Amino acid sequence: MALNKTLVFNKYVDDIPTERERRISGIKKFDSRASFLWDECMGIIDEVQKTQLEQVYNYAKRIVYRHVGLSSKIYFAHPLRVASYTILFTEKSPIEAGIIGLLHNVLEVSNTSHADLKKRFGFQILNIIETLTVDRNFEWNSKYKKDYYSAIESLPVNARIVKIIDKFDNLFTLELNPDTQIKSRYLKEIKQYILPMVKRDLPFMYTYFKKLIIDS
Repeated sequence: MALNKTLVFNKYVDDIPTERERRISGIKKFDSRASFLWDECMGIIDEVQKTQLEQVYNYAKRIVYRHVGLSSKIYFAHPLRVASYTILFTEKSPIEAGIIGLLHNVLEVSNTSHADLKKRFGFQILNIIETLTVDRNFEWNSKYKKDYYSAIESLPVNARIVKIIDKFDNLFTLELNPDTQIKSRYLKEIKQYILPMVKRDLPFMYTYFKKLIIDS
């Protein structure tokens, strides 16, 4: 299975310059590659799973996202890529992978309520999304980050994969941040907390991930 996932990774992730150019272009217009990846996911699951995930997709697409410099439509490409890669790379439930991926940051970048998530997706999904959501008031506090990642380590593997892919996706545009201190802190966090998860949960992308960190 590890070999199969290596082939999947190589099929859907191109070299670093190509992927970076896609992300940078995606700042000005919706990244059509995100839709392509989602369609590929829909082609590898059964009809029942497809129907369930399409409902979640439609819910997530209707959300009004707030992100500096990006329209709601353009920003949606990020959770769509995260969800798609998580489905493609996971060994576990694609339904869970897709739901967590699509909704992983809605509490931070939208007015989506905790109550609505619980009503629609249940307490377990709500708990996962709450745990993945960073408190920006403490994001550079070392104790907070230690506790934050400790909580993530206790989540189901699909939640950890979502966190990995979220950071992976963001790394491609890190060079656009003019604040060298933030970039340094961000890379330090990834090396300390994310890389060990990659090595354990997604070993087929470990070498690429390390190269991306260096390139960033």
